[in-house]
Amino acid sequence: MCPPPATEGSSDDAQLGCGFRRDPAFAAGATAGDRPVSEGRVKLLAAVQAQGCSRGKLEFDDGAFEVDDAKCADGKTYDLKFDTSMRLMKKERED
Repeated sequence: MCPPPATEGSSDDAQLGCGFRRDPAFAAGATAGDRPVSEGRVKLLAAVQAQGCSRGKLEFDDGAFEVDDAKCADGKTYDLKFDTSMRLMKKERED
């Protein structure tokens, strides 16, 4: 079981230890609007866990947060897509 999402000022290492891989855009401090992506990462991790999923590659692309190859509670792998309010837009099963 993964630890709860990181809080402001805490290390991301615990979250990444759950199998999430950091996209270079997240590591480089890219922004989503006026908000740092690192803040978005914490919220994205919580949204992914709320879907019963973990692991995967986190990305911000075309105005949406994406998690590629997320492992979910049903034992299957999915690509997840969230809007900037962290509402699930798409959950597509990977073959």
